Amino acid sequence: MKRIYLALAVILVLVMLFLDSCSATSTTFSFPPNQVLNAQTWDELPANGTYVQARKTLTLSWSADSGLVGYIFTENQYNNWKQSLETVATYEGYQSGSQGSITVTIQNSDTYYAVLYNHALSILGIGPAVKVYQATLIER
Repeated sequence: MKRIYLALAVILVLVMLFLDSCSATSTTFSFPPNQVLNAQTWDELPANGTYVQARKTLTLSWSADSGLVGYIFTENQYNNWKQSLETVATYEGYQSGSQGSITVTIQNSDTYYAVLYNHALSILGIGPAVKVYQATLIER
């Protein structure tokens, strides 16, 4: 009899895990196609961040006609980065290049920001612009 109860418990756990995986959803945020980032400017995705629960993943990917820096920040990290004139102290994920992909497993529920930054030097407000062909942030 104990074996039957144990088998039923195992089956119940497996069914619950299956149903949980079937209900897993993903959310996608995208930059408008062919967006231009001027030198020393950035854009965030989504515009006001997104609240993400622990154990989810965020993946930022992009392609552009020149190099960009991509970050995934918590809200506090993002605010510190903006206030320190883009001198990064901490971030959850980082990569640079004309194409990139960053995947982060969220450790703590918080509001998160994906940022693409054109770090090219700007002299008197003039510097190379970068065209972003596509950029997406996927939450799973």
